[in-house]
Amino acid sequence: MKHTVIIILCCCFCSSVYSQHIWKDSLKTTVHLNSFKQSKKVVRAEYGKVVMYFNQLDYLKAEVAKDTVIVTPKYLDDATVVHLLKKGKVKILRRSDSSIVKTITHHLQRYVRECEREFEFEDGETFFMQLEIIGIIDDLTPLWWPTDSSRQAKDSPVAAMNEFEYEEEQPIWGDKKGIKIVDYFPLAPSTYYVYTDHNSYGELDTNQCKTRNLQGQDIFYFAECYDKFGLFSVGTTMFGGGIYFYKNDSLFTIEVNYEKDIEEKELAECVLLLPSFMTPGDSIVVPFDYGTEKKIFTYLRNEDVEIENTIHRNCAKFKIIECWPGTNYLGYIWLQKDVGLIKWMRSTGKIDELKDVFIKE
Repeated sequence: MKHTVIIILCCCFCSSVYSQHIWKDSLKTTVHLNSFKQSKKVVRAEYGKVVMYFNQLDYLKAEVAKDTVIVTPKYLDDATVVHLLKKGKVKILRRSDSSIVKTITHHLQRYVRECEREFEFEDGETFFMQLEIIGIIDDLTPLWWPTDSSRQAKDSPVAAMNEFEYEEEQPIWGDKKGIKIVDYFPLAPSTYYVYTDHNSYGELDTNQCKTRNLQGQDIFYFAECYDKFGLFSVGTTMFGGGIYFYKNDSLFTIEVNYEKDIEEKELAECVLLLPSFMTPGDSIVVPFDYGTEKKIFTYLRNEDVEIENTIHRNCAKFKIIECWPGTNYLGYIWLQKDVGLIKWMRSTGKIDELKDVFIKE
C-alpha cells in the first residue's frame, strides 16, 4: 500500500515543505479536538486503533442522503484524513478503552529515504501515519526539488535504485504484429467489472464503466462504489488513474481521484496514455502526479492468461515502470480484446484479476 500512497500525497510536498526546513516539521505539533462541532451527517472512518468521525461537508465536500457513511482502511481518502487531522476537524474514539481523544500530536518522522507524518495519542502511541516525502539527501535538502533554478538542490542526485516487486520482462524484439488499443480497451458503458484482488479484507472490487460529457468531449471512467451514498473512487480503479477518452483511436487520460472531482477538470490537462497502434517493444512516457513524475508503458506481447481455471486468450501484455526520485517501481497489465483489463499486477504488490463481467438492466 505504501507505493500507492506516494502517488496520492507526493504533490503535497510542493506546498508544505518548500516554505520551511524539513527538520522544523520533525517537532511535534499539538492539535486540540475539543472545538470540533459534529454535524448530523458524518463520515465514520474505521481505522486500526481508532474510529474517526468527520463532517460529510469536510470529508466529501458534500452532504449525502445517508446520515452516516462508513469507510474502512481500504477506502480511506488518506490525503483528506491527514488534512482534517491537522486542522482538528475530527472526533476520535479510541478503540482500546472507548474513550474520546481530546488532544493529538503530529510530526514528520524521518527514515533513510523518506518521511512519514505520524499522528499520536497524548501517550505517544501512533494511531495513523502517512508517507509524505521521499528522497531525503540530508537534514535540509530534499532530492525532489522544484524546477525554479533559484531553488535547485546543490547536491548531485543519487543513482536510481530498482525496487521492483516483480521480475522485469522484456518484449519480443522483431515481432511487428501490432494491436489497436481501442480494440483492447473498449468503451463499454454500464458494464460492471468484478475483480478479485486477494486483499486481506476478503472483498471484491466492482467497477462500473460510466460516461459523461466534459466540455464537449465524451469521456468514460471506471467508478468503484463502497457505499451507494458515499464516495466513488475513480483514480485507483484502472491503470490510467482517472478519466479517459479516444481521439483518432489514441487513448488519452486526465488524473482524477474521485467522481465528484470530474467537473473541476479541464480537457487541457489530458495526456496521451497509449497511442492508437503499438508493436512489441513500443513504449510511451506518460507524466503523472500532475506532471512531476512519469510512467513508461511498454507493449511486450500477446499471451494467454489463466484466472480461476478460465483461460483468457490472446491478451495484450504491458509493462509499466513508475519512475520516482531515486527509485523505479514495476507493474504489469493484461488487456483482452473486446473486454478490457483482465489482470493488473500493481507496483504496490496488489494483484487484480477479473472474476466477472456483466451489465445491469
